[in-house]
Amino acid sequence: MSLPKTPPRPSDMPLPVPLSSRRSAHRATPRWTTGGPAMDELWRQTIETRLIAAETRHAVDEVHRSNLEKRLGGIEDTLKWLVRLIIGGMAMAMLGYLLKGGFTLG
Repeated sequence: MSLPKTPPRPSDMPLPVPLSSRRSAHRATPRWTTGGPAMDELWRQTIETRLIAAETRHAVDEVHRSNLEKRLGGIEDTLKWLVRLIIGGMAMAMLGYLLKGGFTLG
C-alpha cells in the first residue's frame, strides 16, 4: 500500500513558513510600527477593548471582595457566640459540681 501523493503546488502559491520563523503564540498583540489612520483606529479599538475588560474584572473583583467580607464577618460572629456558649457551659458545669459538694476535704 503506498501513501497518497500530495497534489502539486502551483508556482505562484507561497511555500509554508517554517515553525522556527513564526511569531510566538504569546505575542497576541500585534506591533503597531506601520500603518496609518486605519492602524491607529485598530490600535484605539484594541486598547479600548482591553481597558473595558480590565475595568469589568476590577468591578467584579470588588463585588466579590465586599461579599466575602460580609460572609467572613458573619462567620466570625457565629464563632464568637459558639466560643461564648462553650465557655459558659463549662463554667456552669463547674459551678454545678461545686454546689453539689465536689472538692470536699475529708
